[in-house]
Amino acid sequence: AVKTIVTPYRRNWNGKAVKHGLELTTDKNSSTVQKWYVEGELRRERHESTGGFVLDESFLNGQLDGPYYERSSSIKQECFYRQGKPEGKWTQQYGDLLVTTEWHAGELHGAKTWRTLRGQVLQSAHYDRGRLVSWNGLPLLEALQSWADVRDIDPEVRRNLFDRFTTKSELLSTM
Repeated sequence: AVKTIVTPYRRNWNGKAVKHGLELTTDKNSSTVQKWYVEGELRRERHESTGGFVLDESFLNGQLDGPYYERSSSIKQECFYRQGKPEGKWTQQYGDLLVTTEWHAGELHGAKTWRTLRGQVLQSAHYDRGRLVSWNGLPLLEALQSWADVRDIDPEVRRNLFDRFTTKSELLSTM
């Protein structure tokens, strides 16, 4: 059974009762949900469970806006949103894998790196306004050719892949 411990209200400018302040809810497993309201609008929500799960989100005008944090037994994320879109540096840990990603206005923009917890870089990519431009420090077409060279790919499939890729790259570079 869900039990709400506290739900604060206040009157807004026209006398209507609106949530304002911290609302605290618990369930039978001692998990808690904390919701912060300002004049009836949800601004922050935090979930915590006895099993170690944590989710902390910030909102503005009904959209994710501000810090975002999530931790469970298999994942840990520290992110930021602006007006519902990913923004800035994101850090995500999946077991022994650490992924850092840079975002701007909801698009991948900058470095994305996969590394071990000891700091060894496993893979890296670079994006420009949502477009992948390099992989492991090589221009994308060169990295794709290098990848294909060490694999036994059917010649026709290889030709079609590079024809499509080259055409698309040329189109994108003229935009």
